Amino acid sequence: MGRDILLAFLAMAGLLLAACWLYGRLLAPITDPPCWGVISGRGAGEGLESKVRALVWLNSLGLWSGTVVIADLGLSPQGRELAEHLAARWPQVLLWPEELVPAYMKEHF
Repeated sequence: MGRDILLAFLAMAGLLLAACWLYGRLLAPITDPPCWGVISGRGAGEGLESKVRALVWLNSLGLWSGTVVIADLGLSPQGRELAEHLAARWPQVLLWPEELVPAYMKEHF
């Protein structure tokens, strides 16, 4: 009986995941040109990881399609290390160095 409950729970979780994915694929707008999610990085990067994770999660569900940019606007060495780790972890995350942010903004926006 316990096994049946576990299997039913897993089946429901699988159906919920499939429904979320399908919802994202059907209702998400196609972005052409691509969309940019720019996150300003300051100090030790407080809240940086949660913001990046949220955008990467939306991207993985298909609810948003684009590139996540961490703009270094005065990151401390600890914050820069965190931003570099996040950029290395996910291919859709870029880190723009502080001295190049204005040039990149002009080029891409």
